[in-house]
Amino acid sequence: MTAALSKYHDAEHVDRWFEQSLEMPLGKWVELGRKSVKRAVREVSLVCRHGDVQAVIERAKAETRKSNAGQKAKFSEASALMLVFVSLRVNGKMSLMAAVEMLMRMNWKQRRRLGITEVVENRQELMYDRVWAALARLRDLVDDEPGDRHEGMLFGEYLQAVANRDPEEMAARTRRRAELMSAIVHGSVLLLPQEIRDRSEGVHAIDATIAELVGMHKTFKNMKPTDKMPTNHGGGLYVRHGDHDGSKEGPGKRKYGQEIEYCIWVRNDPDADKDFPLLFTAIGDHKPGKLAGHGQKMLESLIANGIKIKTLIADRAYTPNAKVEDLQLPYAQHGVKLIMDYGIDQKGKQAFWASPDGKHNLVMCDGSWYLSSMPEALQLAEKTYADAKKAASKIEDETVREERIAAAHALVVLQRARRSRFRLEPRGRHRADGARQYFYPALRPEDRVDIDPQTAELVEITVPSKTVLIPGVIGGSKRDGENVKHLKYGQEFEYKSEKWRRMYGLRNTVESGNASVKNPEHLALGIAMKRLVRGPWFAALCAAMAAACENISRIVDWYQERLDLAHRNRKNRSHPAVYKQRDSAKYWADRRASTAPPDIPAAA
Repeated sequence: MTAALSKYHDAEHVDRWFEQSLEMPLGKWVELGRKSVKRAVREVSLVCRHGDVQAVIERAKAETRKSNAGQKAKFSEASALMLVFVSLRVNGKMSLMAAVEMLMRMNWKQRRRLGITEVVENRQELMYDRVWAALARLRDLVDDEPGDRHEGMLFGEYLQAVANRDPEEMAARTRRRAELMSAIVHGSVLLLPQEIRDRSEGVHAIDATIAELVGMHKTFKNMKPTDKMPTNHGGGLYVRHGDHDGSKEGPGKRKYGQEIEYCIWVRNDPDADKDFPLLFTAIGDHKPGKLAGHGQKMLESLIANGIKIKTLIADRAYTPNAKVEDLQLPYAQHGVKLIMDYGIDQKGKQAFWASPDGKHNLVMCDGSWYLSSMPEALQLAEKTYADAKKAASKIEDETVREERIAAAHALVVLQRARRSRFRLEPRGRHRADGARQYFYPALRPEDRVDIDPQTAELVEITVPSKTVLIPGVIGGSKRDGENVKHLKYGQEFEYKSEKWRRMYGLRNTVESGNASVKNPEHLALGIAMKRLVRGPWFAALCAAMAAACENISRIVDWYQERLDLAHRNRKNRSHPAVYKQRDSAKYWADRRASTAPPDIPAAA
């Protein structure tokens, strides 16, 4: 007998899981309400404790500390960061003033959870200065674009400041910021009990989004030494199309900011139930378009945090457009299956391989290996279809245009069905050098002969063996662009097959996550005016805190969904009575109405 899905048993464990996650009952959490400082302090302190944020900051300070002498700060960098985190969780914005006002209203139990040991109760301006000084010390540890942000520098002065920076120190600051961002996000993942985290089979989607900064400047190419830089310098110009590098020539509206990379869990299979919350699992940041190497850093972050990754779904900015050494090869070496799309100029024949003994002769088309004897029309099927759509798009008559596209689509559907019979099936995972074994297809009788296009004679198509090992470097011994194209373009599932479509569609999960953290009514990462502390370093930390806040919300939402209460819906799920009375019949029968006391006057 088939075992029942986990969702039918999860309701029994929700209360236990919730208390493991947030150290309070679910009903109490709902009763406190979304704007509760007490609730936010509890959540933030747990995230930072699980992520060991204090230790990450202390290690960064130890790297730069010259001596242990001197008076200790009365407000720590970790406490300042957590205070801003709480403000984001409660108010949906990163305001230093709002955070200090909240500090002054907190009780001592809440302050202690944030590591705060001294508050001058009647001097809010003094506490503001202490919090700001702590953030400034944190900035000096993680800001790899340092410089005067009180007044805008001239462009010539900015270039001189950049030239005077120590490359090793800037690289260290970049690394420290990445470690701190990872600690925040991973701390929120660890709120989820291990038994639920283990349900993920390691399917992730990755994408980048822009966190805009206040300010703007022209492209450096068009700036003069006497032009003024924005006070919020250090960001880059972003454009939506291509590689998002707005400093290049080309069309598109420019935005100014820092690009944020998010990696997120997606369902194990398109048809699978949501057996676990779909959380952000890794994060990174960089100037728009400066993506080189960041895909590999995300992999290293996941491995370091012990998060399983078996499949990666990404858009063309990552795969196939990344350098093989930066993304495809390290992911292949770790056994990660890639699922990707291609641009029109990347479709069709992508790589060739013939074994030295002449036994094997293969061609890679649209990410899969096929017998090179497969008809030419099938090898170019996707390229031909893309070209036909592009040509049809220029036809002004809508009826004719749609007929051309429909005819081209009907043809490519037939070609895909036949082409799949010539495809080699991947076996196992890639080896350390990028090599991988494949199963040859079992050809049907009608596929065993073809007509030679040059001689018009019948030729026999044969399968040389059951399996074949395709090396990591083809066509030579040196690993360069031409010799690793099969790693650059290769993917797990046949392009445009039903399996590929359903799996690639899971990439929408990361797009949805981006939209959630940028929602103006939620975390407002997309609104620069809601985080006025200057510098891309702060935007990056805010992006990590926003992802952690979204993870908390997704964990709680998942618990509430697991309860599967018949009387719970979007109109009442925020009321504690729903969770206190789990019996639907009793919930609807118990209707306690209240009326205004007689001494309360009616509205005028």
